[in-house]
Amino acid sequence: MSRFSKKNEISELDRFKESVIEANNYIKELWPSSLEASIKKEKEYFESLDPRFKVESISAKDKNINYRFHSNESLNIEFQIKNGKRFQEQLNDPNVEKIVVNKEDINVTGSDLLTELLKRSGNVEFDVKYPTGNVKIFLYKEHKGKTISEMIILDGKLSFHGSFFKLDCSQPELPLGIQLIINLEEEKKPKFDFTFDFNSWINKQVQYLPYFDQLESTFTNINEGDKLIFKIEQYGYKLMWAQIDMLKYSDFLKSNNDYFSIVNKIKTIDLHYNLNLKFPGFEKLNMEEVYDIEMLFDLLTIKEHTVRNKCITINVSIINDKKLYERFKNGGDIRLITDYNFTILGKTFSVERIAMDISRPKFLISDSELLKLVNSDKEFIPLKFTTDENSKIFYRKLEPLS
Repeated sequence: MSRFSKKNEISELDRFKESVIEANNYIKELWPSSLEASIKKEKEYFESLDPRFKVESISAKDKNINYRFHSNESLNIEFQIKNGKRFQEQLNDPNVEKIVVNKEDINVTGSDLLTELLKRSGNVEFDVKYPTGNVKIFLYKEHKGKTISEMIILDGKLSFHGSFFKLDCSQPELPLGIQLIINLEEEKKPKFDFTFDFNSWINKQVQYLPYFDQLESTFTNINEGDKLIFKIEQYGYKLMWAQIDMLKYSDFLKSNNDYFSIVNKIKTIDLHYNLNLKFPGFEKLNMEEVYDIEMLFDLLTIKEHTVRNKCITINVSIINDKKLYERFKNGGDIRLITDYNFTILGKTFSVERIAMDISRPKFLISDSELLKLVNSDKEFIPLKFTTDENSKIFYRKLEPLS
């Protein structure tokens, strides 16, 4: 029985390991094990090299054994390109379905499995699977690296069209539409296209408009240095992200800022008077309703509202006073305290005790007719006058009488 002496030394350890592998392979050829056992052993060996990869299938043809590996995990593998031309040609081909590399093309680090496969066979094929299908989109506004808006999380669809990727995002109840074109040609930059279609909010209660708070905080009040952060994920993995200078979309943002401002004012009025208003769509808002919205919002928030250069006709009955004639015939200012009727989104309601100071009124009544009314026995007399481009109307909301 042979024994190994502890005094014996193996000075070339790497060469010894190679010799053991060669000897093991030689013995296998002399007395091969069962096919099932060989496959199992090989499978376990490969998966032990990099547990992130699983053997999907094994096939043999013309004395060549082909292994197919698959991984669902995020991989951090570095490829050092030695023959860049051949490798780059494959990457630049939008119709390529497989990328074939060999040990003459690249060195690889970060996966003992890929290193072993290149060493053994010389060739490794990578299936090219472009990310398509449903994705998650994350949008938020950032200023100097700090998030300053609510995050918007949306569903989108990513599709591949040979030379470019296309992302579409449009979903029910969301007034924001997003389209992104990513060209595979390096000189062409990604193209973003944002659109707002507020018709998706029609007939929804203004207090509960979907995505309103997130969209308003992201797309309004844009300042120098604000960035829109745009991220795309699929199955929890990040596909791409971008930061967009929002001031480059200033015209788009300004028009939508006006829309959001109107909705916010309607929401304030609706909540204060408990009107339960429903959003009708902006095209159904006429100028008189917009005027009423602007005026009532100011009266509720800052207690006053000023209008200049507005031509309106006012019919009013006032208490008869013998001094009115002298005052009005010289074009004096008028102060009225009245209950004012507002119409907001088709609902008409009255607000008590609105004071109106009107400068430079133009009476639609002659001096003689005014004198005749003042000298009559009537307790109230009717007056009709207009304002013009030189007039100013100052409204104030008075406290109700106790």
